[in-house]
Amino acid sequence: MLRILGPGRAGQRLVRILDVSEHGLKITSAEPLPPGTLVHIRMEDSAVVAEVRHCSVTQTGFTAGLRVDSITAVS
Repeated sequence: MLRILGPGRAGQRLVRILDVSEHGLKITSAEPLPPGTLVHIRMEDSAVVAEVRHCSVTQTGFTAGLRVDSITAVS
């Protein structure tokens, strides 16, 4: 689950993580995520705060690249 952080943009979206690197994530979403948007992604054992760096339309929705700002273990 992805939660958008910041005033005027609050909301939650289901996303799918396609790729993980040392400093980033590649995700898909049914709705666009504007570059510069801060997001919180809750996964099974961790939570990530990241910034949307780019977002492009695909045949099935949108693909976004995120720069990870922090990762926290969740129990």
